[in-house]
Amino acid sequence: MWFRTRVKLSLPTYTSLFKRNNSFYRRLIHSARKVGGVSNRRFFKDNFQQVSYRVDWISDNEIQVVFYFQISKNISNNNLPVSLKTRLKSIVFTQVEFEMVKSDSILPIIYPQLFNNRTIKTNNEKNDFNRI
Repeated sequence: MWFRTRVKLSLPTYTSLFKRNNSFYRRLIHSARKVGGVSNRRFFKDNFQQVSYRVDWISDNEIQVVFYFQISKNISNNNLPVSLKTRLKSIVFTQVEFEMVKSDSILPIIYPQLFNNRTIKTNNEKNDFNRI
């Protein structure tokens, strides 16, 4: 199970807060900043198996950062979305959209255009992938 979050920002706000593309991600995932007495580093290590993100242009002056959080299998914390939203808003106060995504693989979630109307076949002898 995955959380998909979208954070929309104006380009001037994004560039003034984050000097590089990965700055938002690093500040969110690896910071010692605490919410509810738990650091971001500990929170993400304990609750998520994998985190990915991408930055999309919406218009000439607006971007969105889309995060994908794979929930650890042993987690059943109902406050997880609220805590995650609080951590995102503590870095940049803007609208945060959440969506639950049920999938075993992140690739079709992040890059749906690659998987629409295509199949991937495997050659078991050589263990390679051939796209059709």
